[in-house]
Amino acid sequence: MSPRGDRWDRAVVRNLLQTALHCKTAVVVRNSAADDQLGNPGPGRSDARLLLPLRTRSSPVGAVFLISSRSDCFDDQTVDFLSLFSDIAALAVVSCARIESHSS
Repeated sequence: MSPRGDRWDRAVVRNLLQTALHCKTAVVVRNSAADDQLGNPGPGRSDARLLLPLRTRSSPVGAVFLISSRSDCFDDQTVDFLSLFSDIAALAVVSCARIESHSS
């Protein structure tokens, strides 16, 4: 579910996760009306989309998917910053999983 309360079709969510888990870098769609690689916002609408894989050196652990109504918000500098953030987040997820598995 999105923050606006939109419900997403399971096939769309599964496709986004599979794409993120197979990617090694961010996938940026600056205009989703022209490029539906990360889904379509609907007739007459457009947005910018960013899919960030959460990966460690050895394996994928998840994904971050961002949508913005501003088509210019995911410039190269922003994507680089958010990619670094996703690398740190992936390490945090793995660390938390290790801590949890050792405590049980």
